[in-house]
Amino acid sequence: MKVKLSAILNAVPVLRELMRQKLPATQAFALHLIITELDNHLTAYQKAVEGLLEKYARREGEAWSFRKEDGTEDTEAVQAFNREHQELVETEVEIPDRTLSLKALEQAGVQLSAEDIGKIFWLLSTQEEV
Repeated sequence: MKVKLSAILNAVPVLRELMRQKLPATQAFALHLIITELDNHLTAYQKAVEGLLEKYARREGEAWSFRKEDGTEDTEAVQAFNREHQELVETEVEIPDRTLSLKALEQAGVQLSAEDIGKIFWLLSTQEEV
């Protein structure tokens, strides 16, 4: 299945919370496989962001700055960084077609808000077991 990096980034907090919960073994296994695959894409994303920062920003100690040598903000660099970052998060990546069973999660006592479901809907199935 294809998914945008932005969807993966939005799903991370919900998936971290799910990882902390006891789930039926099949769902825990599926979640582990999903997270392992997504982690590869997140690592590549982080490297790409670092590349953009190196291209458009200056390192000041441990932080990055979009300031020119004279201390003024480099608005052109900020705009270019934002434009390329937006293109990056809109990139579609291929992930295995694995899902979590909403019914199994519910039976395990997992509670999700509508916001949480919105962030991981592409990973959920309404079938009994997946």
